Amino acid sequence: MSAINVGTDLRYEEGIENAKKSIALAREVGDLRAEVIARHSLVAGIYTMGGVYELQKESISELLNAAKRLRDRMYMGIAYQQAGRFAMRQGLISDARKFNELVFAHRNGSGPNLLVLFHGAVIELESGNLGECQELIQRAAIFADAGSVDSFARANYAVIVARVAISTGDLSHIETAEKYANDILDLSSVKLSILIRAEWTMESLAIHRE
Repeated sequence: MSAINVGTDLRYEEGIENAKKSIALAREVGDLRAEVIARHSLVAGIYTMGGVYELQKESISELLNAAKRLRDRMYMGIAYQQAGRFAMRQGLISDARKFNELVFAHRNGSGPNLLVLFHGAVIELESGNLGECQELIQRAAIFADAGSVDSFARANYAVIVARVAISTGDLSHIETAEKYANDILDLSSVKLSILIRAEWTMESLAIHRE
């Protein structure tokens, strides 16, 4: 099983170890693209496990350096996205916003995707800029309704809309968040990490209604 799949199923410790082995192998054979992919898995695992600051910072720096050497806009955007998440966790809002803008810039002219808009909305929500946050949510709605969007992205969308609904009391946001969360809960098979996001959305909104 790959490091990415293991991480998605919440077996993050195993995923981190697999990612480290993949990095070593990629460096041994000189496969820079495989190294970047493995470093992304490592960063995601450490972030989710809540690793110590220095370890997270080091893994982000190594991912950014590897992505820059690869000279691939898509992977550079992915690296900036991870750097933005790390900055958000440290409360560095301006840095998080800067990295998210770099993600937008590395979309090869294809426009922002749901995950990029999601991170932007989170940044503005944490900054207290509800107007900007709601604007990004409205833009994200176009992507959330697309048939090609996976359950993980939809679950993240439900979470951010729920958080905005709780902050603003906007009934339309509550209904939207519940819709996407229920769509996921109705699936016959769904990964645990996705299920947790959908359940959190429904439980948080239920508490807010009381």
